[in-house]
Amino acid sequence: MRIDLPYQQLLPETGLQIGFGFLTGFVAGYAGKKLIKLLAILLGLLFLTLQVLAAGGFITVNWSYIQQTSESLYSEVERSRQLWWQILTDQLPFVAPFGVGFWVGFRKG
Repeated sequence: MRIDLPYQQLLPETGLQIGFGFLTGFVAGYAGKKLIKLLAILLGLLFLTLQVLAAGGFITVNWSYIQQTSESLYSEVERSRQLWWQILTDQLPFVAPFGVGFWVGFRKG
């Protein structure tokens, strides 16, 4: 005996939110880890270039200014991260699967 049910009855709106939350969390985590790796490589190359140029006497680096700038940039990034996390996890059925998906995507990235 076969029972045909409409698609909407098999997967209610909450189920769609859970699946979509996990999928978007996974994509965000995966892309976030790749972006962090790329930024780490670029910052490392920038630091290496500055060190080589400073050691060769071509430039003088004002490290205290760089430290002050990076600290203010870090605080801006932290505020922005908190805002985006609040926006992305606004609805309850979306929060848990997004977090799990983000964690899985970040681990796989």
